[in-house]
Amino acid sequence: MSPDDLAFITNSYIHTDHDQTYTSSAGIKYTLPPYNTRFAVDLTAGSGLRTTNPGGSPNGAALPGYQQVNFSIVQPIDTGFLKGMELRFDVINLFDEVYQMRSGTGLGVFAPQFGLRRTFLAGLTQRF
Repeated sequence: MSPDDLAFITNSYIHTDHDQTYTSSAGIKYTLPPYNTRFAVDLTAGSGLRTTNPGGSPNGAALPGYQQVNFSIVQPIDTGFLKGMELRFDVINLFDEVYQMRSGTGLGVFAPQFGLRRTFLAGLTQRF
């Protein structure tokens, strides 16, 4: 951090590095009756974390907004003797939205970070 930034911060209000104008989420889940298969979709959206414009005040600008959609499907498996077994498949970032979470120019954050790219996960769960 430069001496000019420290002098500015001493006498001025600045946004914290994790300040966003908005962050929101929504989701929906549906169970298909014959086999109890559960489908779920959720959305996370944000206006972008704070960053510094070249020559501007610390944390005086924001990164572009982002949206991420996730999808999951869960299938209960009735084996007769193992109750509570489920097979699941998840897709994180379904539409492979590429977005920068932080630029590395804000106060206290010196490394850029990006959102997770499209990711496929599968699992088998057994509840006892």
